[in-house]
Amino acid sequence: MKCPKCGRDVTPVYGQKFCSFCGGSLEKPETASEPFESTSGPGEEKHRPESEAEFPSREEAYCPWEDYEKLGFIEGLRLTLKQSLFSPHAFFSRIPRYGGLLVPLLYGMLIETVGTYGGYLWSFAFGNPLFSQGKLSGFTALVMGGLVPLLVFFSLVAGALILHVCILLVGAAKEDFEATFRIACYTSGPDILNVIPVVGTWIAAFWRIYLTVVAVREVHETSTAKAVLAVLLPVIVCCGILLGGVALLAMSLGISSGS
Repeated sequence: MKCPKCGRDVTPVYGQKFCSFCGGSLEKPETASEPFESTSGPGEEKHRPESEAEFPSREEAYCPWEDYEKLGFIEGLRLTLKQSLFSPHAFFSRIPRYGGLLVPLLYGMLIETVGTYGGYLWSFAFGNPLFSQGKLSGFTALVMGGLVPLLVFFSLVAGALILHVCILLVGAAKEDFEATFRIACYTSGPDILNVIPVVGTWIAAFWRIYLTVVAVREVHETSTAKAVLAVLLPVIVCCGILLGGVALLAMSLGISSGS
C-alpha cells in the first residue's frame, strides 16, 4: 500500500498504524482534510514540502523510537536520531508528552553510553591531558568502564530534574516532569559525536544546548527567551557562585595584606 502522507510504498506488518519512512498515519485521510492540493500540470510529478511530508501534522504525537516494535530497533533508532538532530523543531513539537519513562530512558542511555565509551577509548589511544589513563591499571580502567552506564543513568535523571526546576523558576512549565524527562533523553543525540577525538565533545555540547532550547520551547509551548534562560540558568548560577567566591577571596587577601 502507499502511505497517504509521503506516497511511498509500504508493506505494513499486522497492526502497524504509522509509515516506516515518514511516521505518518497509514489511515487514508478524508478528501476534505487533505492539506495539500496538486497544482502541477498533466504529467508533472506532485510535490509537497519535504518537512511536511516527513512530519505530516503537529497534532499527531509520534516518535519513531517509541514505534520500534513496528519499525524495527535499528530503523526506529535511526529515524529518531536523524529527526531529532536535523529537524528538531518538527520532531520535538510532535513527541508524546506522556507514555512512560522507560522507553525514552533506554534511548538516552544507549546514545550516551556509546558516545561515552567512544570518548573513553580514544582517550586511551591518543591520550587526554584532562584524564591521564596511562596511570590506570587494567582492572581500574575496566571497573570505570563498567560504571559508565550507571553514570549515564544518573546524569540523565539529574539533568532532567535540574532542567525541570529551571523551567519552573522561569515560569515556562506547561507540562509535568515526564515531558521534561523526555526532553533530556531525546536531546542526547549529539553525544554520539563524543566518539570523535578532541572536537567531538565541544560540538556535542553546543549542539545539545541548541536542541534543548528548541525542545523546551516546543514541548512546554513557551517563548524562545524563556527556553534559553531555563537551559542556561545552571551555567549562570555556577558562574555567579564562582565570581562571588573569587571576589570574597580577593577581599580576604586584601584585608590580610592591609593588616
